[in-house]
Amino acid sequence: MAVLVILVIIVLPLFHEAGGGLLPEDSIRRHRVWFWALFGLVSGLAMLLYWLERHCAGPENPPPGEGPLDRALGRLSRTVDDYWRREAARRGIGDHDLPLPLRWSVRSPGGTSERLSGTGTITESIVAAYRGSTGRMVILGEPGSGKSALAMILTRGLVKADDTEEPVPVLVSVSGWDPAEQELETWIADRIADDHSYLRSTSVYGKQAPARLLALGKIIPVLDGLDELLPGPRTLAIRCVGRSTFDSFVLTCRSADYADAARTGGALVRNATEVLLEPLRADDVTTPFFHDYETGQRRRWLPVLDRLHAGDDAALTEAFDTPLIVSVARDIYQNPPNDPVELLDQHRFPTAEAIRAHVLRSLVPTAFPVDLSREALRRPDAWDGRHAERWLRYLARGLEERQLVDIRWWELPLLARRSERILACVAGAVISGLPVGLGVGAIFSPGWGLAAGLVCAVLLGACSAGTLPPPSELQFRVRLSWAPWLSGLATAGVGGAAGWVIDGSLGFGTLAALGIGMPVGLGYGFAQPATTVRPTSPRRMLRQDKQVALVFGLLYAVTTGAVTGVTVGPLFGVVFGAGCGLAGGLLYGPIWLLAFQTEKVGVIAWLHYVLIRLLLVPRGRMPRRTMAFLETAHQRGVLRQVGTIYQFRHSDLQASIAAGGN
Repeated sequence: MAVLVILVIIVLPLFHEAGGGLLPEDSIRRHRVWFWALFGLVSGLAMLLYWLERHCAGPENPPPGEGPLDRALGRLSRTVDDYWRREAARRGIGDHDLPLPLRWSVRSPGGTSERLSGTGTITESIVAAYRGSTGRMVILGEPGSGKSALAMILTRGLVKADDTEEPVPVLVSVSGWDPAEQELETWIADRIADDHSYLRSTSVYGKQAPARLLALGKIIPVLDGLDELLPGPRTLAIRCVGRSTFDSFVLTCRSADYADAARTGGALVRNATEVLLEPLRADDVTTPFFHDYETGQRRRWLPVLDRLHAGDDAALTEAFDTPLIVSVARDIYQNPPNDPVELLDQHRFPTAEAIRAHVLRSLVPTAFPVDLSREALRRPDAWDGRHAERWLRYLARGLEERQLVDIRWWELPLLARRSERILACVAGAVISGLPVGLGVGAIFSPGWGLAAGLVCAVLLGACSAGTLPPPSELQFRVRLSWAPWLSGLATAGVGGAAGWVIDGSLGFGTLAALGIGMPVGLGYGFAQPATTVRPTSPRRMLRQDKQVALVFGLLYAVTTGAVTGVTVGPLFGVVFGAGCGLAGGLLYGPIWLLAFQTEKVGVIAWLHYVLIRLLLVPRGRMPRRTMAFLETAHQRGVLRQVGTIYQFRHSDLQASIAAGGN
């Protein structure tokens, strides 16, 4: 809205001053009073709307006595509890789903260590450890020892869905953080807003609700995966976390990486309680761990468990000392064709590393079997294992080459950046140059239209090649508010005044106001951040981005096509309307430059997603139904989901998939 005010106050006087070149002098004198009256009315409406949106936007049906931040905290706690309950069930992690007796020792900031008492469930034990800590906790362990699982269990144990007094734990993956470029507090607030986009609604929760909740200590950041950063950023990240203003947080990291950061960079989290996960013991893996097996299949584990408990197979004992390998082995040998007895073959698996490599390598073929019949492949959730393994390998290698961990669908173009950059440049140039060239050419002359179109094509094409805008956070909903109607009137006034000044006709100005200004203004007025109280998922973000593109594309196409079709001609109206529709729906234009958000200028996230699939799908590197495949890989335990991103189940699994095949 601020941009609209700027345009009204600055651009219209420029139109008036330049009127001598657009309108006869006597026409300017004759309409001077009406012009300035219209300008004043439009300016007043725009500024009134701006003031109302910034100062008078109240909550929608707020409960009596409940403030915006209390409402935000309560809804955040409920969505966090619901999301991680479902995600824990999907991963098979919890007191009832994961009967592995995780053990750890606790070291206080003073340096004294204490072993975990054996009473209570895993959740009760880790929550008690946190309650008895300084509020700053660092969870350390070897790769695959269960750090992420313990962080999730702690998050579930700390969240109180119906208590707005207790701080809410929010688990985020640190892998996408650049501590040299982003302040920790700002980055966490942005991540919370991305994963819980309903908190962006200022009318319901006030301005910058995540940042304010963080500043007030109402959120406990649970920062997972610090070891996935490179050594330099990791050391800086530990230093930033240690010096942060947070009284309470949880951080996970590999023991060796944390010690290395302290030794080489002097990075240490001040006043933190350290939880050090211990390896599994041989007798920790028992038949109850395979409770979801059919009885006959469970019996196949008995020889392996007997050998493991006897302690006479050092390789097997060492391989099964982490929850990662044990849980993946449980998953792959639940498939009837696979038999865990093969792990006892010491010729095939002479070392623990050989067993680990085999177990990790077998997960994808088990999750996506190759020998599917033609009938089975017709099912919506069926995927040919030969293709699935190739797609996952390409994805794992692309992430590895670019030192990435997070799989964001709007950043998939990074996997084929040069080719996709060229396509995005061409798309941005065509989408922007066509409507601008036609519009300027119709008003002035074909030569001016060609020049203006080329300038916009070069500018927006270059921007489209260099940016990857995030998905739109808007949704469209009818509101009982004056804001949409005032927005429509203000935009209609701008369009009408501009049309009047350009054409010199009151009729054309009225047509532009009613035909273009009012519908477009109402579209922006009804657009708002998504307020549905639920965590944001990758598919929901994709669907939302497509819906925004469709709505704005239709708004611009129908309105501009109708007006120019009446005033210029039907054929011109169709072509110009189509061009404006593509630009309005698929392009973030120069208006974002005025808002100082240059990273958004260019084609939208959904179009980038379409372009990269046009490049990769025909070459067999990604599936046609890319999002459905990622969801299936998540459901089958190859990927995990953290908010709006996917990751491979573990970095060791990603490395194993990337190293396989050709």
